[in-house]
Amino acid sequence: VALCFYKFFLPKFQSVFDECTAKIEGGLAKAEQAQKDAEEAKKKYQAQLNTARVETSKIRDDARARASHSIAGARSRAETKTPQITADAKRSLESQQQKTMVNLKSEVSSLATSLASKILGSALQDSAV
Repeated sequence: VALCFYKFFLPKFQSVFDECTAKIEGGLAKAEQAQKDAEEAKKKYQAQLNTARVETSKIRDDARARASHSIAGARSRAETKTPQITADAKRSLESQQQKTMVNLKSEVSSLATSLASKILGSALQDSAV
């Protein structure tokens, strides 16, 4: 019985055990390779993420520099135009003041003539009178 067992059954059991061992070892090798691939993919992802962070930082710094340059330019233009705008406003005010004075003199003259006519009781037609 022992001889039959060793001759017929033991080789079949051994082949089944060897086959299972090969499958397990193959599965372990695949798992190790998958883990290595995952680690490599993670490293690539980290590198891309770091590159993206550097580019984002660079873009943000460039935008800040352009914004401060634009603000400085606008401030400079405003400071350059301020005296001109102030001078234009002063000229406009002076012109308005002169027009108002002319209109006021005309009105005062007309009112003075009308008042003098009422006080004297006669119509004053001539401006010399």
